[in-house]
Order: sequence, then C-alpha cells, then structure tokens
Amino acid sequence: MPFDRDTLYATLPAVYRLRDTDRTLYALVSLLAEQAEILEEDVRGLYDDLFIETCADWVVPYIGDLLGVTPMHSLSDRPGGSRELEGLRALLAPRAQVANTLELRRRKGTAAALEELAENITGWRARVVEMFRMVAISAHVNHPRPEATVLDVRNVASAELHQPFERAMRTPDFRAMNGVARRHVPNVAIFLFRLRAAERSHWPATVAPVSARHFWLSPLACNTRLFHRELSEPSLSHLAERVHLAGPISPRAMSLDLEAHYGPGRSFAIRADGVEVLPAPGQVIGDLIEVADLGDDPAGGWSFDPAAKWRIDPLRGRLLSPGDRPPPQRVEVSFHEGAVADLGGGQYDRSSTTRGEPDARVTSAADNLHPIQAGIIQLEHPALQGALSPIEVLAGQTLELRAADGVFAQLRGAPLVVRGLGPGARFVLSGVRLRGHLRLEGSLASFELRDSTLIPGRSLDAAGLAVEPGTASLTVATATRTAIRIERSITGPIELLGEAELSIDASIVDAGAPESAALTGADLLDIRASTVIGRIAARRIERIADSILWARTDGANLSIAIERRQQGHLCFSWLPLDAGAPARHRCVPQGGDFFEPELVSRRYGDAAYGQLRKSARAELLKGASDESELGVFHDQYEPLREANLRNCLDDFIRVGLDADLVFAS
Repeated sequence: MPFDRDTLYATLPAVYRLRDTDRTLYALVSLLAEQAEILEEDVRGLYDDLFIETCADWVVPYIGDLLGVTPMHSLSDRPGGSRELEGLRALLAPRAQVANTLELRRRKGTAAALEELAENITGWRARVVEMFRMVAISAHVNHPRPEATVLDVRNVASAELHQPFERAMRTPDFRAMNGVARRHVPNVAIFLFRLRAAERSHWPATVAPVSARHFWLSPLACNTRLFHRELSEPSLSHLAERVHLAGPISPRAMSLDLEAHYGPGRSFAIRADGVEVLPAPGQVIGDLIEVADLGDDPAGGWSFDPAAKWRIDPLRGRLLSPGDRPPPQRVEVSFHEGAVADLGGGQYDRSSTTRGEPDARVTSAADNLHPIQAGIIQLEHPALQGALSPIEVLAGQTLELRAADGVFAQLRGAPLVVRGLGPGARFVLSGVRLRGHLRLEGSLASFELRDSTLIPGRSLDAAGLAVEPGTASLTVATATRTAIRIERSITGPIELLGEAELSIDASIVDAGAPESAALTGADLLDIRASTVIGRIAARRIERIADSILWARTDGANLSIAIERRQQGHLCFSWLPLDAGAPARHRCVPQGGDFFEPELVSRRYGDAAYGQLRKSARAELLKGASDESELGVFHDQYEPLREANLRNCLDDFIRVGLDADLVFAS
C-alpha cells in the first residue's frame, strides 16, 4: 500500500474526517506519511545493501570486513568538490576492491592479478615483472629457458635497457629493492605509470620552414614527444605491453608494429586534404607509413628527403609527406602527448565548468572571434586563432570566451587586449591556450582564468624552449579594483599594475627561473595547492597553503616580499628561508636543514612538467595539510594511492615473495 498522505487519511473513520474542519488531523497524517515514506525507502534499500554493486557507500566497509579486506584511505572527509577530487573520491572508494577481492585471491600471487590490483586501487596502469625471469642462470635439462642467456648483440630488442621492458639477463642482486627493480629470485617489481596520454584530435599540422612537405605536429611549431594511447588488454590474464601503457613511443617499437600504433583509435593518425591516410584493399600500413629520424641536418633541413611514404618521427613530433605527389594543402593529425593530470588548456572533460548555451560560436579559423560584447563565445575549432584586439566587455555584463568541451582551442595574442567598458564588467577565459600575452585594461570588476594556459615565455622555439623567458604572460592595467582568480591553469609571470586581488588554485605560475619575478603588485594574495617558480611581491596575503613558492633573491630584491606581515595565514608550504612573509606554520625548510624542490621537469611542454620527483624529500611528497604532496598536483593524492596499494600487497603476494613499487614515470 502506498504511504502518501491522501491514502493514509482516507483510511481513517469518516466521522473523524468530518470533524477535521480545520485540517489539523490532515496535517498530522501528512507528517506520519512523510516518515512512513522514509521508512519504506529504507526497507527497499535493505535488499540493495545485500550486494556490493548496489549497496550504499556506508555499507561497503561492513561487507569488506566480512571478507577480511584491508581498510584503505579514502577521500570522503576531504573538503572541496572539484572535478579532479570527485574522480579520485570514486577511485579511492573501496567498492571495487571489495567486489574483486575473492576473484583476486583465487589468482593470488600471479602477475596479472597484481596488475589488476594496482590499477583498481591507484588508477595508474601497471606492469608486473617477476624478476627471477631476468636472472641469468645455467641451463637445466628439465627446465629449459632459452631466453636466459647472455646478451644477444645481434638482436636490437634484447639490447634495450628500459627496465619495464628490458630483456637482458643479469646476475642476481641480493640487495633490498627499495623502489629499484633488482634481479633476485623472490623479487616482484610492480612498475607504475603515473603519466597519462592526453589526446589531440584533428589538429592542423604546422608547415615547417624547410618546405611545404615538412610539418610539425604541434601548432606551436616546436618539437613534441608522442605518447602511446592506452589500449585495452584482450583478457584478464594478459600482461601489459607497451601499447597498453601510457608512455613515450619508442621509434623501434613503432616501426616493428605499425598496426598497433597507427590508425583511428590508435596512438597516431593522419588526414590529408580531408581524407584519412589508410591502406587500400591489399595494402598494409607499412606501405604508407614509415618511422624515420627527422632531426636537423647541418644544412638547416631535416635528415630525410621526401620519399614515396609518409615519414613520422615520434621523438620530435615531425612529419614528412610523400614526395611522389603534390604536397597536401591541409594536413590534420591526431596524436597523444604525455600529461600528469588535467591541467591548463587541453582536450579533456570540462562539462562541470561549461555551463550555459553559447551566444556565438567560432567553428573555423576564419570566423570572427568576438562578435559580441557580453554572453558566451564558444571556440569549436582547434586551429591557432588570431584574435582581433581589443575584446570589449559591456558594463555590468559578463563575457566568457571558452573552448567547447572536448576541444583544445588555441589563441594568438600579441598582445590580446581585453577592455572593460564600465563598472561591473567581468571576463572569463576557459579551456584555451594562448600563445602570446594577455593584457587587461579599462574597468573590469573580475577576471577568471580556468583550465587554460598562458604559455610561460609567451611561445616556444623549434626546440621547445621559451622564446621570452621571464616576460609577463598576464598584465593587469585596469583603472578599477579587479578580482582575479586562476584555477587549474598554467601561466607565465603575472604583472599587476593596478589595484587587484589575486587568487590562485591548483595552478602553475612559471617565471622560468627562481630569480625572475613571478607575481608582482598584488594587493591581496591567496594561493592554494599551486607551484610558483619565481619571486613574489605583494602587499598582504590572505592564505598560502599546500604550495611550493620556489623563489630566490636576485641580489636587489627579496625572494618573497610581503609588506604587511602581521596578516594572513601561511602554512604547509615550501618557501625560502630568507622570505619576507608572515609567521609560518608547519612550513619547510626549517632551521639549517635547507633543501630545494626537485621537479622532474621545469620546461613547459614536457610530459612531467611541474611534477615532483619520487626521490624528493618526504617533506615535499607528504608535507601538505592532509599528507598529500605540496604543489600543483596536490589534488592527485598520490601518497594516499601509493599507501593503499602497499597496505594491500601482503594479502595478494605468495609467501616467500618480496614485492615493491617501482615508478616508471
């Protein structure tokens, strides 16, 4: 029977309903019906709570306790609701671990089970190597191992010394692994790949100055390293190979298996003059594509001349069209670059921040970029778009310039000027990459930079180095006080010439060197979970937490100069000892124990740009307020993911084996 208020009221004797002239009884029944519906819903949920796939989140630990599952760290108590954090909350929830526990225990100790366990718990792809297979031994008649021989110098594959895929046999190493894959009979190395493959779909290739047949894959006309797209493994018992893991493409591996690397849905694809480059019936991909070293030659060209095939250099991101036909007028390429997380402009899901229907759309490089002065302009084309300057914003209105969800839009500004025409004007830049310089003028009440990149150094040269290191990527010269917020973005130095409040969240501000100026002129500064490389000068701070402020004095200026040092909260961050800042709380370094951050790469464009090395000090890797790492990738919660996997390993390793984690990227 339904427990709605009208049904319950109808079950009462008619005499009471007739006397209920002021509807007091009806109001009481309504309250009872409301509680009855809650009870009915709870009873219906009891059946769902019997199964791990449908039970409520609070039931999962109880089912796990019945199976003896090792408890894991979760993010349910972490504040915030960002897209990245919501994804990690789902990843670190124990539901998948509990659901797969019995299956993994049946396959306890096998390499395939350990790979599945590592991916379920951390979200990183893994490759498990049983190190006894890599130990050089004397042959036994009953247990032949033809691969366990000396190094075959005639076999290029066996000479590769990249650990996760190395085939060379060596003598035993009896030391403890401690994060290093050492060859010993009981050792099991779990290689974890922290980098991911960031997709770039149908990008217009850039013609190189060598000839009309030479192309850079990057629209910035610079070298870029190509990455594997992570292909699904054919079965649960299959061990991960190169094509199943996100990592730099090996030219040798690509040349030996073009079918696994080239084509729609693969790591790389070409479209020439609107036609996909694919083999005709009776052909194979090797008849159209070949891998080549297209490095620079002393004469100023590239190493290879055009041939009858397309030539691709995955190390440099260069392409050479066939020489037996006219050069194509337009070449579009789909490929993958390496990335640590969804940061800056990129072709990833931004649906949580792209709200509202656009008032104007830019569908080609020839379209006018700003036909309106208020509303939403949506970029739906990945070509490098030249902006007509200035962009004007009406008083009291908001103008949002954004990339469509799933599109990596790019702008060119020399500079790109945005001018507010009156009080209350607001400007938002979302999901784009700007090559050049952004300048704000006029009367702007606020400016938001979300999921975007203002290239540090304004642009890159052919080698991928900053063209103008240390020069401002964002200049704010507004006539009124402006509130500036930067979220999940990458930018070069920020120069505030007017009165402005600056808030930075989960972003990188890169001046190119710790001695260069990164942030100057802020009236109020707020930084959370960000990495700033360069000197900082501000009047006062509100909060700086979970961040890296990598600055050094240039001899004339302090590394960090905050005028009002009695205000603000400075905690759980790295900053130099000579910083002129408010009192610190749980910051590093302290006293005479000085150390500097260790980053895998400080060059924009590298896959591991801004990522902390695993060899960095524990104060950096676990020094945040919630024991995550300091800096821009704080919200990845890598220490928690690693700790969860280490805590669970003993449950799935056979007695006598010694397993350890080795970070391949």
